Amino acid sequence: MGVRGLTTFIAKNASKYLDPHELHDCSLVIDGDSLCAQLYKQIDNGQSAFGGNYDQFFRHIVEFFNLLKKCNVTPYVLLDGGYEMKKMKTTKERLRSRIGVIKYILPLESYLVLPLLMREVFVNALKHCNVKVYRCLYEADNELAILARKLNCPVLSYDSDFYIFDGQYIPSVTITPKVYKKTVASNSIEVEIMSKKQKGHKNIKHKNKKITIELDDKDETVEETQYNYLDCSIYTIENLTDGLLDNDMLPLLAIMLGNDFISRRWFNKFYRNVRKRKGQKSKKNLSPQQKRIHSLLNWLQHETLHSAVKKILECVKQYQRPKLWHQIKIAMSGYRMEHSKSYEYFGFVDEIEEFEDNNILDMTIDEIMNYESEPEENEDIEPEECSSNESEPEDIEDIEEQANSDEHGDGFEAKNSEDEDFIENVESEEEEAVAEDVYQKKIFNFPEWFVNLYRAASTPRFPVDLFRSHRYINYPQVEDFNGSDSNAVSYPILNLIYSLLHSPRVPRLYYYTRIVKQVRYEIKKIESDVFPVVTDFDPTQKKNIKFIEQIFNRSFSNAGEIIRVMKDIPEPHQLYILAVIYWIKRSSSADSVYLSAAIVSLITLTILDKKCEKINRETSIFQKKYEKHLRELKEKEILTSDDIYADMDLKSIIKSVTKQEALLCMENLIGNFMISPKFTRRHADFNRKVVHTYAELQSIVYNMYTLNAILNYPYENIKIENYFNGLFLYNMYISLKSRTNPMDYIKNHLFKHSTALFIIFSRILNTCLKALPYLSKEISSIDENVPKVPKKIKKPKSSNKSVKQTALDNDCIKNESTDNDEFVDMNNKFSQLLKSFE
Repeated sequence: MGVRGLTTFIAKNASKYLDPHELHDCSLVIDGDSLCAQLYKQIDNGQSAFGGNYDQFFRHIVEFFNLLKKCNVTPYVLLDGGYEMKKMKTTKERLRSRIGVIKYILPLESYLVLPLLMREVFVNALKHCNVKVYRCLYEADNELAILARKLNCPVLSYDSDFYIFDGQYIPSVTITPKVYKKTVASNSIEVEIMSKKQKGHKNIKHKNKKITIELDDKDETVEETQYNYLDCSIYTIENLTDGLLDNDMLPLLAIMLGNDFISRRWFNKFYRNVRKRKGQKSKKNLSPQQKRIHSLLNWLQHETLHSAVKKILECVKQYQRPKLWHQIKIAMSGYRMEHSKSYEYFGFVDEIEEFEDNNILDMTIDEIMNYESEPEENEDIEPEECSSNESEPEDIEDIEEQANSDEHGDGFEAKNSEDEDFIENVESEEEEAVAEDVYQKKIFNFPEWFVNLYRAASTPRFPVDLFRSHRYINYPQVEDFNGSDSNAVSYPILNLIYSLLHSPRVPRLYYYTRIVKQVRYEIKKIESDVFPVVTDFDPTQKKNIKFIEQIFNRSFSNAGEIIRVMKDIPEPHQLYILAVIYWIKRSSSADSVYLSAAIVSLITLTILDKKCEKINRETSIFQKKYEKHLRELKEKEILTSDDIYADMDLKSIIKSVTKQEALLCMENLIGNFMISPKFTRRHADFNRKVVHTYAELQSIVYNMYTLNAILNYPYENIKIENYFNGLFLYNMYISLKSRTNPMDYIKNHLFKHSTALFIIFSRILNTCLKALPYLSKEISSIDENVPKVPKKIKKPKSSNKSVKQTALDNDCIKNESTDNDEFVDMNNKFSQLLKSFE
């Protein structure tokens, strides 16, 4: 959800509200979506404009969880699910904001665009590290807080809601990614001592200090224990309340500050009437929201929950009070849930706990308004400085918080500055409330097979929205805004997924997507007659491969042949190659060069990178480390004959590649992992069409990944981190496109030092060409019809050129693109003329 401004407030008062903490030998509940965004931000370096460097991101995630393992920390990761109806307004605003950011983003800019498959890579890394993971059906905040309380451990996140939940909370930005060691003697104990109170400061929090005291021990042998830990900061709810505020008041504080479920604009009149006690120090250097937090904390200290709610309701018109009270109750109940499904999912026995519920949530509006509150103690008050009409600047910490706490927020939120329109325009709000009521009252049970698949995080988030609310939120990638969205090529796959979930009666689908050339979104209503009829889908049946073939039948005349030739490809790569073939066929711009670049990327990330043991990709570091070794390898190099691999299958050839071959070839490829220096210049040429075409590939992979899981894995699912590095693919395409003969460049330069690697490239390429026979002519025409460029001829060193010679030079330059025979003829004439000049 997120509470506006609270992260900034805590950060600016960190010494008061956050305690230093050593994280080790404990359980840790992790907000997966928040941590995922934080980790991606750390490796982005302004490269998100290229679509996502998933291989690098995967490596970074594994490194983080290895740090936790070294400190004996057991992580439990929870992920968000679908969008709740009550959060749809915020979702729409963030969709519009993301569209605006993506339209103008350029490489090396500070804006962060979370890539489409980021969370799928995160889940793959978690499973690689054997970390327990659970996907909630909807938002995970409540589950995180409850699970942490049951396990008596902290929550790791970067969401300000955890300052309101009753529990331990570690802001993820406070963790130092370095393992520290500590030695503790057996004859010493850690104790806490209270610091002295300063005179005249009764209400200031006094932190406890930890000190180590050595005990007298006559035994000369003192045992020492050593442990590893991560340095961080921790927060508990008592840090904020400090005994001056009831814990039950904090959810009300969050609601009044504004979150994703209730707008702060309901409280405009209340803010205009809120008072500041006489003698309270003015906060002139704070933003309006920060002033609001200070004032609310001070005001709530002198109220009960009943009296506070009553005074809030008195500040809206009488006919609006039932609706506002209904929203307050719903929002407050979200902070008070106690049952945890994830606790049971992870194998713990859930004990029924007695929970004292405050009866205020069961009170009617009449009972609230008739409640008699105690009179205020101090009548000496003066008007609050901050007014609701002030323009409120965005705080950078809150921007980051929104980027990390929501799936695709990216830190940009559309705002409506006309606050009064919110209260006056009640009709549209009530329409949304009616829709929400229908949504909540409708009895809906997810099938058991789907729940099991979803909770194991085997699919992305969106199938719950397709299933429950018949919505698909298409957050755009970095793409060309002059055409349709990059997900358009995947419509047949998405339509089949929707049909499988709803067969045999398929309802209308509401498809949210951007509008061509505009920073706006539209909602397309797709009727049921568009979706394929599915009557024989059995989710319990293993390997429903016929539905994969059904997808290809729509675009290919040889769909059966395509499925059969996939047997020549190693199993881990089969589904990705199918996705690549589908992409080349469906995309209007993908051609043989894109296909070649994709295969080179596959070989580089799955073979070379692993054979080289994940070397540093900085070109200068690579050269410095391996220059001497590479020179020695080139001197001893003996290339193997093609005949050796004739009878070997592709899997065996891949295993035969040596580390020496991989290093030699990596030398020619490693520069493609570096961003071009030209992007540091203003108005650098950034080819959005190339990025858009690769965004189409990501969309197909995203939908194929989901479909494959729903069909009970007819193929081993795609691990996109093994194939897709956006920057590498962009550079590789630009490089190959600039060559007169890309195939010759791949053979005689990129894979010059390894016959095996070029054989692998050729085998995969030929498999794709069987499905895309029209590309064979395109590739052969490149090989056969490209003229050979003549060798450069030294010009005479004479400083004075004759007019005739200059003309001949110009003619030679103009005719560089002519046929080979014309080149030879021109060269002969030019040589004779040079001799005559001599």
